[in-house]
Amino acid sequence: MSNRRLTWSRRSLLNGAVGAAVVLGLTGSTGPAEPFPRSAADRRTGNDKWLRAASFNIHHGASPDDVLDLERIARRIEALNVDVIGLQEVDRFWKRSDHVDQPAWLSRRLGLHVAFGLNELRRSDGAGRRREYGTAILSRWPIRETRNVALPRWDDHARHGLLRTEIDMPGGSLSFATTHLIHAHHDEERAAQAKAVAKQFADDARRSVVVGDFNDEPNTPAIAAMTRRFTDAWAVAGSGKGYSYSSTKPKRRIDYVFGSEDLEPRAMTVDDTDPRASDHLPILTEFEL
Repeated sequence: MSNRRLTWSRRSLLNGAVGAAVVLGLTGSTGPAEPFPRSAADRRTGNDKWLRAASFNIHHGASPDDVLDLERIARRIEALNVDVIGLQEVDRFWKRSDHVDQPAWLSRRLGLHVAFGLNELRRSDGAGRRREYGTAILSRWPIRETRNVALPRWDDHARHGLLRTEIDMPGGSLSFATTHLIHAHHDEERAAQAKAVAKQFADDARRSVVVGDFNDEPNTPAIAAMTRRFTDAWAVAGSGKGYSYSSTKPKRRIDYVFGSEDLEPRAMTVDDTDPRASDHLPILTEFEL
């Protein structure tokens, strides 16, 4: 990708976005010549009793000072050695990200299966393609089902969604989802969105993981809505404060990995290896199934 400097702000683009949150998933798989490396835990034990799950807000492939470099993002994901990862702030066909279909590009580059959840839709990019913005999931295992669920929205605020997938992993199915809730100063709306996320798993929360940028601190109504149904992996397996934002001066824990009760978090970390890859740091959890 190019390393040009971008001059417009992410928030101005989001606040002016129009379009509908729809049930849409870009699903598919691209098999690498060699299988994607098994997790470190799998290599230790020689079985599939472990799951490495991560979350990463990639800021449409740009650094904190808006230098675009999607390859840098790919290298960070590759180094995490994940089984499955949820991404937020993902572009398709935007000028600001060189008109690249980012989920498809990352799928090819990393040799992972992909699903995309469309939340914001803009008019044509000039080449007859719709500019799309949302979330994505990359998985070492095949993605069997994909559904993007619209979350509550007040007034003319940006649209947000929950991207849900069913993944065929060894030993059975994994329900894996990612989301990106509304930003600060909209506490009640964000709490309503979190409640809607948790409600999606009301009937069956077995072998389920929800990750994302929740834009809220622990001990808030939004996070309480999630922890009534899921385990906050950092609270069980993390060490320290778990700050992931901002990447260069981490002072807030707003990125989360939540797991169902039948998944035991054994280790969790905030990866600060390359803090200038995005404006968030990726977070990684290792579950025992």
